[in-house]
Amino acid sequence: MSTSPHLRPPKGALEARSWNSLGHDVLTPLCAAAGLESRLADVVEAFEILTQDWGDEEIPTAPNWESDVCSDHSPFEPSIALSPHGNVVRILVEAQGGQPSLEGQSEAGRRLTQRIGQRWGIDTQRCEVLERLFIDARSPQGNPPAGRFGIWHALEFHPKREIPSVKVYFDLASWGQELRPALTEEALHQIGFAEAWPVIAELTTRRDRSMDQLAYLSIDVDNSSSARVKLYLRHHETTAEHLDALFRSASSYRKESVKEATRALGVGAGPYLTRPVVSSFAFNSSSRSEPVNATLYFPLESYVESDALALRRLLDFAADFDLPSTELEAAVRGLAPRPLDDLRGLMSYVSFREEQNVARSTVYFSPLAFGTDRASERRLKAVNHKERVGELVQRFERHSLTHLPYFRRMAREPVSLERLWLLMKNFDVAIVQEFPRRLAALTARAPGDAIRALLAKQLHDELGAGDFDQAHKALFARLISGLDQHRAKTENPLAPARALSDALELEYVSADPWFGVGASLLVEVFGKQVDTFVAEQFARQKQVAGDTLEWLDLHTVLEVDHADDSAEIAALIPTGEAEEAALAGAEHIANASRRFFAEMYRVTFG
Repeated sequence: MSTSPHLRPPKGALEARSWNSLGHDVLTPLCAAAGLESRLADVVEAFEILTQDWGDEEIPTAPNWESDVCSDHSPFEPSIALSPHGNVVRILVEAQGGQPSLEGQSEAGRRLTQRIGQRWGIDTQRCEVLERLFIDARSPQGNPPAGRFGIWHALEFHPKREIPSVKVYFDLASWGQELRPALTEEALHQIGFAEAWPVIAELTTRRDRSMDQLAYLSIDVDNSSSARVKLYLRHHETTAEHLDALFRSASSYRKESVKEATRALGVGAGPYLTRPVVSSFAFNSSSRSEPVNATLYFPLESYVESDALALRRLLDFAADFDLPSTELEAAVRGLAPRPLDDLRGLMSYVSFREEQNVARSTVYFSPLAFGTDRASERRLKAVNHKERVGELVQRFERHSLTHLPYFRRMAREPVSLERLWLLMKNFDVAIVQEFPRRLAALTARAPGDAIRALLAKQLHDELGAGDFDQAHKALFARLISGLDQHRAKTENPLAPARALSDALELEYVSADPWFGVGASLLVEVFGKQVDTFVAEQFARQKQVAGDTLEWLDLHTVLEVDHADDSAEIAALIPTGEAEEAALAGAEHIANASRRFFAEMYRVTFG
């Protein structure tokens, strides 16, 4: 390893006069450690392009904008990528706007994309498509862009390449937390990667809502066939076992290797409770429907007491996977503004993936511009509001199930009776055939006559008010019969129905009555939303009409009434264990419904 005079501790934020001077002080030892001393001038010049308009500003004592680029809200993150094939220096930046607002940050990011394209002659057309979607367009509910950032940019400097690699990131919460799936699928569709959505949908619906959460989308800004589109997921309370199961969706993944990596890092098998783990799944033009690789990003700073321990863990990890350890230690010691025993937060994340059985890892650093206070951890602990049942019902009323990607794609493409048959037939098997029996079972087990009365009213309507010819089940059979000539020629067309049917059987028949009541609240809310959507789809065609659609005409009216019942039932649920069970039941059917429509997307669109 070189003993360059550049390999010295940076001056640190308190001594650095500006962001550019701090950047120089951080990048100098990092380039020396990575063997990129001869490229230092290029790297520093590139950093100043990234920070144009704000790089010469004095570093404030506290952040004007709480950037998520680093745990302490520094607006740039340096890192070193380690591999037996050569090391890479990387800079991730959130361009700073004139005003500390999401709009200001987004516009600064847009200008930076243009500067990068002009400076290195890179085609940024695909970036501009995503900019219009993420920072210009309103959400389907008419809301302005939200989320934690507008655009992030990363430059990677390779020893054998004159031009840096460029990656651009977008926030999948830009349409709001509940619409992450909708925005993700729309973004993939607009850049020609819609085939990637089914696998991502499956990965994010294996566990309860938001446990495996869509976080970011990034694209490599070049036109080569290997240019990647990456989806980043945030995993709450996950385990190495669960991550291994998810990573097996990637074609290059070696089974059990993520378990080996977490073991080598000394963090055990989980669950990882202090801070969520992040992963990414990469696709390219040659593999749009299957990830070419999966990467683990472990928040090591949150699982060690000091940077000294973090370094020991990283050196053990490097030894186990034959990664360059001398360069790693040189980078850490060169960046440390004081002894590692007195630091925590210099090394934030460490990544791991394998390509052709060769391990690759990136160590991410905080420049410590605002000290070692991990503000992002503080935010995670603050988001601890316990939702009431009534609030949950209102939330799902506001955020319609029909904003899921399955419905959005059905609506944006020409109407297809084959696709409508597929949907209605799955409803028939999953819901309609057994719903009278299931609702009767829950009504009999209802915890209290007031709730039983409302459920009994719904059952009375379901069975045609005493006239079975007008029962929903009988009318639905007529609809299915009218669509039968449009039967979809799809392999295993009823696969989605089975899991949803099992979920409903548990909720209405087997589980604790309060659990079932909680589930029934959302069944009626979802029923209203889906019936309205289906009616709109049938209105787009002329081949099926008249008596065949009597079920739809009746159900569209009744489901509005039944959805109103949900608010009344929610108000009757007492606090304590009953409400906890009802909330669990509601979340259970919400998750089962998401999984059902994710599977419907796969079966319908491939």
